[in-house]
Amino acid sequence: MYEEGGWKLNPVTEQGDPTNTDAANYEVAFGAPKGFTVITSGTDVGQTDESGSMVVHHSVTALARNFVVVASDRYEQVSGQVGETQVSSYYLPDDAKGGQAALDTTLKSLDIFGEAFGQYPYTELDVTQVVLGGGAAGMEATGLIMIGKDLYGGEGRDPLGEAGGLFGGAGGADALAFTTAHEVAHQWWYSVVGSDAYEQPWLDESLTNWSSAFYVDEALGPEAGRLARDLFIGLGYRVVLAEGDQRLDQPVDKFDSQAYGGIVYGKGALMYDVLRAELGDQKFFEFLRRYYREQQFDRADSDEWLRTLNAVAGKDMTPFYQKWVEGAEIQPANLPPAGPLGEMLSRLESALPEGSSAP
Repeated sequence: MYEEGGWKLNPVTEQGDPTNTDAANYEVAFGAPKGFTVITSGTDVGQTDESGSMVVHHSVTALARNFVVVASDRYEQVSGQVGETQVSSYYLPDDAKGGQAALDTTLKSLDIFGEAFGQYPYTELDVTQVVLGGGAAGMEATGLIMIGKDLYGGEGRDPLGEAGGLFGGAGGADALAFTTAHEVAHQWWYSVVGSDAYEQPWLDESLTNWSSAFYVDEALGPEAGRLARDLFIGLGYRVVLAEGDQRLDQPVDKFDSQAYGGIVYGKGALMYDVLRAELGDQKFFEFLRRYYREQQFDRADSDEWLRTLNAVAGKDMTPFYQKWVEGAEIQPANLPPAGPLGEMLSRLESALPEGSSAP
């Protein structure tokens, strides 16, 4: 984005995103070999045959944070519809089951999030199976999400393996579903409500990760939701918390890779459960809907987040903000109740000698 006479370019770091972009309109012509399926974060408005071997794909999109192209000569496709939105899932030939599961999660996520947060504003959303590096499970773009290839197989989807049967709500351990819901949630918290993902990564990632757990609550039930929180949210934070809490409101490069996941995706997501319990459902979801409505296609910051929260809560929420966002003194007793995996780890920790910790 352009501000104060120049382009603001965040550095690329080992973890997190450097993005801080304004919503913009795109008209793109992209050439690819014949036989390639070309998926963009825009809408395909036609193709022209430039030669015997190349096709130019023409695509447009409005109010997008970025423009992304994914292409393959191997993709297969399955599609569905939610309201006015066409959803397509693109997957590799050996992963049809995962491709259908990604589509089903996307359709249900759009429905759940649209009801809870506000309407999805675009007429198209594409889900693509890709090879991701850097330990990423998924990646978002306006109107297009990318999910790591390995999650489409049975082993990648269930990190607990056979042990998952020991816990109730085993569907909450589905990594493909949780990751897909996470990237869909970014359509609200990144694409519509923009923010500086480098300077204030908690603004989009913490709320997005909480939204993934909320999806599991609504789609599979509270028991599955508790297991999902244990596995995909609480476990990473528990590891960091064993060494001492850290502030949530830090730039990406102030965290190491373990703390970045544990604090931004863990502590920040659990904060929303605590906030929901304090406000009650009516005011909590009113806060999210108002934040979404007032900040749409803009770039929000922490001041606007707190200002909106204060207005909806009808009181000064600065002490809550100072404790969870600016502070670094959260203790296990401050966390929302754990699920079955978290309870088991707590019992293990209590049985360990003083000064040691469970993994």
